[in-house]
Amino acid sequence: MNSLRFNTDNNLNQINYYLGGMEMPLRKYSSTNLYSYGFNGKEKDNDPIQYDYGFRIYDPRLVRFNSVDPLTKKYPELTPYQFASNTPIWAIDQDGEEAKIYTEIRGTGHTFLTIGTDIESLILYTYGRYAGGNWYTAGTTGPGVLIKYTGENAASYLKDELYKMNAKAFEIKDANQNKVQQYMDNLYNSSSKKPESDNKIINENGREVNTYSLFGNNCTTTSCDALKAGGSNVFEVNGLFYNYDEDFTIPSSLQNYLSDQSKKNGNIVDVTKQMKTEFPNVEGKSILKSAGSSVTSSGSSADFSGSSVNSSSTDFSSSGNGSGSLGSGSGSSSSHDFDKK
Repeated sequence: MNSLRFNTDNNLNQINYYLGGMEMPLRKYSSTNLYSYGFNGKEKDNDPIQYDYGFRIYDPRLVRFNSVDPLTKKYPELTPYQFASNTPIWAIDQDGEEAKIYTEIRGTGHTFLTIGTDIESLILYTYGRYAGGNWYTAGTTGPGVLIKYTGENAASYLKDELYKMNAKAFEIKDANQNKVQQYMDNLYNSSSKKPESDNKIINENGREVNTYSLFGNNCTTTSCDALKAGGSNVFEVNGLFYNYDEDFTIPSSLQNYLSDQSKKNGNIVDVTKQMKTEFPNVEGKSILKSAGSSVTSSGSSADFSGSSVNSSSTDFSSSGNGSGSLGSGSGSSSSHDFDKK
């Protein structure tokens, strides 16, 4: 197995591997000692032989991970330390668990993140605005609240989004989920101030962490910043004369971008169906008929308008998930009640 790569300075690195990823002695060429990536494109750990797969550390000498697979309950026939289902000839192993970003675009929409794949491991982060004792306000700024849900609370919120709000889920494979989680936890732990709403669950799981701004610091920007902190390059655009990052503040523009890029960027995978399989609609939830404003974004005459504007409507948030339940909308919503979560 060969690994032929160029670093940013066009230095050539060629390494030959055994099937499990061990480097073959005397069959390695590198024109620089600064290149730290190798087998499967993974970065070497502090141990120069082991590789950082994001969620776990891999030891190619043993062809095993050093910790238990978080999905081991789904695969009882396999050792929880196995690599690539014990078939390294034709299979590779991803990060173990990838961060997922969700977008729903009913009305002004909402964006949020999850870590983990089942109810035992699921962590959900959702950010939005809070003011005046209500989860809705007509203003464009206010105290920014980050809610961290786990277990049943996370699953309930996620299923409301998937089945009531028709949210789409995208797995971001080049984001280190540990770093994404660390970024969101650092933000969450930066404050101990609890919100004061009429919802006990929100009060118990929410923290006022900063100032929300409809056009600059909202659910979409917070979620994207976390993925970038996790090392993801999915928002990088190679321009004709220079490269730049696509910055999004509108859930609809972000969803359009991710849907389009998932057809050509292997690091973006639409996993909506998989998440619905993992979290089935046993409660019989149905899509809400109305969610406020029917207009989702104004952008700058293009779907991928990025940072140009967050919403074309300041009348109703429509996601109800908007300010009413930690979303990015700008007003109130009577049609989408998440206070029952």
